[in-house]
Amino acid sequence: MKAIILPITLLFLSESYAAENGLELKISEMEDISFGFVHTGMYSPEGNVLIVTEEIDHGIHTLAFRTFAKTHTVENALVSPENFFWSASEKYVVIHNIDFYANEGSTGITILNVQSGQYIEIEKDQIINGQNLGNRNKLAIYHIVWLSSTKFSLIASAGYLGYSGHPGIEYNRRVALGDNFNNKDDIVLVANWEVEIINDNSEPIVSIAVEKCEISDIIIGEWQDRDDMNSYLTFSEKEMIFTSDGVITEWEEYGFSDIYHSIYLESDDTYWEITLTYLPI
Repeated sequence: MKAIILPITLLFLSESYAAENGLELKISEMEDISFGFVHTGMYSPEGNVLIVTEEIDHGIHTLAFRTFAKTHTVENALVSPENFFWSASEKYVVIHNIDFYANEGSTGITILNVQSGQYIEIEKDQIINGQNLGNRNKLAIYHIVWLSSTKFSLIASAGYLGYSGHPGIEYNRRVALGDNFNNKDDIVLVANWEVEIINDNSEPIVSIAVEKCEISDIIIGEWQDRDDMNSYLTFSEKEMIFTSDGVITEWEEYGFSDIYHSIYLESDDTYWEITLTYLPI
């Protein structure tokens, strides 16, 4: 049977959330589904920024972001290890946080400014916003789409909990929900939002531009291919050496190009873009 999504009465027309770090959001209800820019993954649209996470508990990760060879930790932020939605400007990323351990669905979102390291969170309870959902305790956030450089859409629905892979958790759910355990046909619409960043006074902590003299200090050393863990690229002051499975496949001199907004190398009339293509080991 196809799931039926039933709308319920939302409790506000416009609301704002502010953080102490200078970020402020305005949330409005949308009448229709909006379409716009979508770019997902740990890398920003142009590959200039990489989201870095490290697991500290079941499905719970610390958060950092990497611009070129500099990694910046985001203090006190805990997120899920996937589901990143980038703005086209590469300034903001929406992180969709999900409970993977108990399969309890979405726990909220984090909006991060990757130039300043400042962020603001909207948690599950704020999205539900006091709505009476009965025993529908599994929130599902979807359709995160950027409508402009500072505005994105978000839709969320709520349904019943089901399997988790943990016998004790599943037993308690079956007792509490009865026939509604793992029911995927009775779903209600919780939010149909337009979220706008209306205030951001956070100061950038790193310049995106990298000077040519800085690149030479960054690049020397051994780097691992992020797409092929058995491939490496090693730089000396004048040479670059490609190895695969321990065998040297290329060995040649290199020089820097005049394209400074990213790290490019040139050798034998060939340009090699290595920005966030190789990660240091």
